Amino acid sequence: MNVKKYAVETEKKALNHSGLKSRKNITYFNNVTFPSDTQGELEGTVYYVQNSIIPAGEHIYGDIQPDIISNRKTMMMFKPHTDSLSSSPIFFTIYHNNEVLFHEEMLPPDHLTKICTRVYTKIDADFSLPSHFDFILDDSEELQNSKDAIYFNNFIKEYDSINVVTYDGGHSPSFELFYNTSYTGKKVFFECTSTYGITISFNASKRNLEKGESIFLVNNKGTWYEVNDDNSSGKFSSEIQYMGNTWSVIVPYHVMYPGIKFKFSREEKSGFIYNPVIKAPNELILNTIAIGMLTPHREIFKFQENPEYHRQYFQQIPVSRLTVNTYDPIDLDEVMLPDGRLLTGHAPGNGGWHDGIMREQIAKSLIASGINNANYGINVTGRDLSPAGKVSQFTAHTTIGMYENGLIVHGGSGGSGMVTLDDTIRNEFSHEAGHNFGLGHYPGGFNGSVNQIPTHRNSTWGWDCDKNFFLPNFRQKITHQPTYLEYEGVGEYALPFEGHSLGKDAMAGGAPMYEKYNAFTLHTPYSLYYIQKNLESKAVFNPDSKTGFSIWDSKKNKMVDYNHIIENFHFKYIKIKNEINISADNISKYLDEYDYIYISLYNGRWAKNIYFPMSDSENNGKIIKIKTSASYRVYLHMNGSSFTAMKNVDLYFLSHDGSWLEMKYPDLEQYKDVDVSNDTSITSTEINDYFNMSPYLFIHCQNYRWTPDIHFPPANSNNKGNVIKIHVESGYDVRIHMNGISFLAEKHIDLHYISDGYTWFFDSMLYIERIPFEQGIKVITILGYYDPKNQLPSYIYPALNAAFGMVYKSDEIKDNSCYLEVEYENGTKSIHILAHFRLTDNEMNQFHVNVSRERLPRIARIIIRGVVAAEKSINLGSDNLTYTINGY
Repeated sequence: MNVKKYAVETEKKALNHSGLKSRKNITYFNNVTFPSDTQGELEGTVYYVQNSIIPAGEHIYGDIQPDIISNRKTMMMFKPHTDSLSSSPIFFTIYHNNEVLFHEEMLPPDHLTKICTRVYTKIDADFSLPSHFDFILDDSEELQNSKDAIYFNNFIKEYDSINVVTYDGGHSPSFELFYNTSYTGKKVFFECTSTYGITISFNASKRNLEKGESIFLVNNKGTWYEVNDDNSSGKFSSEIQYMGNTWSVIVPYHVMYPGIKFKFSREEKSGFIYNPVIKAPNELILNTIAIGMLTPHREIFKFQENPEYHRQYFQQIPVSRLTVNTYDPIDLDEVMLPDGRLLTGHAPGNGGWHDGIMREQIAKSLIASGINNANYGINVTGRDLSPAGKVSQFTAHTTIGMYENGLIVHGGSGGSGMVTLDDTIRNEFSHEAGHNFGLGHYPGGFNGSVNQIPTHRNSTWGWDCDKNFFLPNFRQKITHQPTYLEYEGVGEYALPFEGHSLGKDAMAGGAPMYEKYNAFTLHTPYSLYYIQKNLESKAVFNPDSKTGFSIWDSKKNKMVDYNHIIENFHFKYIKIKNEINISADNISKYLDEYDYIYISLYNGRWAKNIYFPMSDSENNGKIIKIKTSASYRVYLHMNGSSFTAMKNVDLYFLSHDGSWLEMKYPDLEQYKDVDVSNDTSITSTEINDYFNMSPYLFIHCQNYRWTPDIHFPPANSNNKGNVIKIHVESGYDVRIHMNGISFLAEKHIDLHYISDGYTWFFDSMLYIERIPFEQGIKVITILGYYDPKNQLPSYIYPALNAAFGMVYKSDEIKDNSCYLEVEYENGTKSIHILAHFRLTDNEMNQFHVNVSRERLPRIARIIIRGVVAAEKSINLGSDNLTYTINGY
């Protein structure tokens, strides 16, 4: 190689440089070249953009990222590897079964979405022309070979400064300079003296030089900067953008669903993504209410009052639809507690941000949880804060109360379908809402809770799909500070990007970093992955479903009808003392009085051992329900043996003919449908064959899908615990043959039969299905307390008025029952059945029921065994309440 060194006439170089028009310098956040995500001749890196930027493939080993969801506006970003700097247009097409759903030309790189506001990095580098260059590239053969980018970059690796001179007889049509952090400080000066021009590619862009023009490039931290009159001092601001040489197009929500394929095409070349993973169209309902307890409510509820905050929060979470519902504020001049104390003036004891008897028992348990339960059609509960429904719904509330220590604002609490807020925007909202998505504090530790640059796991930016701007994962202000997980200077840290400190997740002390544009905290990809999984497991209200609900079926990759079921019986809560075993005698005392009892265990309310009494004629047919979320193990002792209780699962045990039998109540999707051929009997052999596929069978008889006879196989040890559910809707009768007898199946109800290993017995169905009669209408929520013993003073709170809610059909009055009666303006009444015993010792039960506001309810009454225990006139509140929907 002929290496030459000589002095450069600075004045001449500066003169030649001035022949090229000055251009803006850009610093790109994502300069990484990952393997191609497409199959075919047109290779490239693909990103999907919804509420966050999502890599199309696993670009980094172990990186946990969310998937795209159905029915949400999506930006497709494509960075070509093939002919990477060609200006030829790129087209994007979506197919479904070879049908074109969408076809559009992608926007060129200069039009890629920008940050919500201009963010810069401060460059302080040596941009001076060298007095001499380490290498002059003017050899004809070397110039010709330099069109190979790897060949040319080998010169850059070897020399700190290079002067490239093209001329007639010594020419290359193009030169490419790689992004490489080890190039920092290197300088390349191009002079075009050839008749033919040259193209120089750098920093994901290209510059064309004609004869007599020149360009001087300097590398700083991997990025090549063009020296011009504005930055020749080496000290200047460079605007940050997400990624260079990236084509983009925004796709409407209605073409984003499973089963489609993507095609990127340029001229004769195409690249495909054949099976993009597209998940459930998640939804969230968010109720809002301001509560004042023995004092007026707080006037400031920014989230509720400003629909812009609803829109902004939609941009932060992986949902296709966000519904925000408004309740009128409620001011309580008096407060009834479940133990029968009526409070006026102030509540007993002190209150605090996380403390206070009214905070726990009224704001959370009765009102917030009551609003949720009313939408689920659950009329009555004990004072239990565990969520009862499987819909993604929570109630956000501001709460203030008067206590012995004065006026107290409650806040900073989330979970179990509730969010108690002091600050109703910013990180407090994002954090407490996050608990309702199943997130704890510091999810995933450092690798899950701290934002990163694209070469590391856990990197993304946010996207506002309405206003089309990005929200970076770093702070706007340059501080040069690293980001630690929890305590400054302790443990791992993330280095700042170009001086901008990286942010943290909402569950790890994060904050909105561009609050003017979005008042909520950007979640990390790790958290978004788990938020998406949580949402995907939830049902959604759906007025178009025959069951009133839909849920995502991951096997079918689509939404299917969901049967919303609630317990058919009310369970009596057993009193528990922490770390004290529960004896058989204690359980027997409850079973003497109640048919259904519930043992709920958690940290601080835990028993190591639960001893069941003997199953006998006195408790035959009675059920014990057990659920433990405690950290420690719980041992169950029954039928002469012992075993460990599963955690976080409802366990049901039935006393049946001398032994305790665990009742298997499978989720409805676990049932195997038995094929019913019209007018053909179902044999025991067929049922046994189905049992080989699933222990839970469902036989559904309808007109033209009817069987005259269903023959059960004998109950035995092989089918012990197996379940057959039968539902007859056909005009013709169906006869069931089991246990040596036969009988006609009752119609239009679910019949539930279980094998105990000896006989098939009928179970009266622990669960019943609840279908909303009306959805998304203006509702009045009626709630309060009642005492089935009629010893404590039943109490109906002032009615709550909402813009959006669900209503269920009136019940039938049963003998010796307790119920809520609602009388309407036209004289009609609706009945809502309540439990006939106290669910919790020494406390009244709480009730919560929605009725249609349009029907003009006027009076609510609590009836206990034929006697009016409480009565309240209903104030309908304002008629101008609204709700918002963001998304499709």
